[in-house]
Amino acid sequence: MRSRRKLETTEYRTYGPPGTGKTTWVVAEASRHAERVGPDQVSICSLTNSAVSEVVDRKIPLDPDNITTLHARCKRALGAPAPAESRVDEFIRDVPEGSKGLPKVRMKLKEAEDEEDDSPLAESVMVGNGISLYERSQILRQRMTPQSEWPSEVKRWHTLWQDWCNQMGISDFTGWLEDAVEVRPLPSQQVIYVDEAQDHTPLQLEVIRRWNCRARVLVGDDDQNLYEWSGAVPKEFFHPPLPEGRETVLNQSYRVPITVRRLANHWIRGVSSRKEKTYLPTPTEGLVSSVDFSMEDMHMGILPPAMDFSDGRVHMIITTCAYMLSPILDLLEAEGIHYHNPFRPSARMWNPLGSVSKTLDAYLIPSEKGRRWLGEEAHRWAKILQAHDVFLPGKRKAFLEYCEDYPREEVPPEVLRKHMLEGQMRRAISGDLGLLKDYRKMGVPGRWKDGLSLYSNSSGNRSPSVIVGTIHSVKGGEADVVHLFPDLSPMAFREYKDGGIDRVIRLFYVGMTRSREELHLYRPSGDYGIPIL
Repeated sequence: MRSRRKLETTEYRTYGPPGTGKTTWVVAEASRHAERVGPDQVSICSLTNSAVSEVVDRKIPLDPDNITTLHARCKRALGAPAPAESRVDEFIRDVPEGSKGLPKVRMKLKEAEDEEDDSPLAESVMVGNGISLYERSQILRQRMTPQSEWPSEVKRWHTLWQDWCNQMGISDFTGWLEDAVEVRPLPSQQVIYVDEAQDHTPLQLEVIRRWNCRARVLVGDDDQNLYEWSGAVPKEFFHPPLPEGRETVLNQSYRVPITVRRLANHWIRGVSSRKEKTYLPTPTEGLVSSVDFSMEDMHMGILPPAMDFSDGRVHMIITTCAYMLSPILDLLEAEGIHYHNPFRPSARMWNPLGSVSKTLDAYLIPSEKGRRWLGEEAHRWAKILQAHDVFLPGKRKAFLEYCEDYPREEVPPEVLRKHMLEGQMRRAISGDLGLLKDYRKMGVPGRWKDGLSLYSNSSGNRSPSVIVGTIHSVKGGEADVVHLFPDLSPMAFREYKDGGIDRVIRLFYVGMTRSREELHLYRPSGDYGIPIL
């Protein structure tokens, strides 16, 4: 067992401007250190579950438990039970007067702070009002603001909440971090990497800086901070100053072309407090255009010429708020244009094919990936098929039960032959989509006509060529062509006019720099737009 003695810690920072491969760099460096000091002595923490999944998918040689969100790592180290947020109904029953301080939308249990970034909270916090007492107290705690400086109504509500948590012997999400600062339960490590460090709050950074380790590497880009609504403070990432030699800039973008880089660089320099970074664009000239077309024009039922989705490239349509996409989605639906958001797969409004795509992907595994189905993959497509047309008499239920019993094991050929009609088994293995089209059970939910059409008329990567979403939702993503609408919600526009310019500049900077080739900037609608060009 390794010693828990206090280690002398050296902090390093790596700045990764858009498209410079921050995650790739983290994976490579962490792998190198793991080979030298052991896979149990290197940890990677990130802010969200989706970011953690991206690292895990790289097959990095670390102990799986060492790649996690900070919240999840603290919960495990503390041996904490489920968070207080999962027991809100009990709080309301026990402390009725406290119910008025809860969010209007009931909180849901989550294992980490992996909020939908375009939630109402993201907008409300921008102007500092219109949010619940619970949310306001969470932000103040995340920013480590002394309670003596809290508004009296927030302090009163938090006292009710905290007293109830103490009586129940539980903590809320933020309490895990506060406890981790107090008792320092995280295991000693040789090296820890913190991905997207700029989005971590002062409290989260305090937990990280109290973690017993020899080297601490913060990786991120203050210019791409979009989490101020949850308590993050961009300048905390690059403070305090570090000695020369401990800061690195990944100085080559593999995404952003010359013209987009030029505009984005000019735009981001409007931020009042930031770390200046020099990085190179790709050698491609690229294109930035101003499109005389607004969100209001979408209601006319006509797509602008710039949205030529037949060119074989990936297009991304982004706005600042989810509700702004409604007329665009309606128009795409009317034109029969498939769209999705691979960065928010659980957002149904942006992923209309949803479970249909998952089922089709699972069905096509033998024909496209050259391997057998896992039990859970076979179960996904088998459960939608009629019994008497595809399976031997009485064998459909038995096949589904087999798949449920062995979800992570390959289904051997003899099991298929034992349960399926010979001809239909061959059709399934060959990837014949006609089997699903002809023998799908009645009433199976989903857009099967669209899904089968998309998969039948394409090969290889069958993802729709159009990505839709908010700027928050596509952070970390990219596309050949980006269509950016510069409209703000009324609350965000008021915040912008009242001096919150930096947040808006960072928001559109992130939107601009998703482009690999072309950036089309549209005309603002109404009174709440920000002309970028």
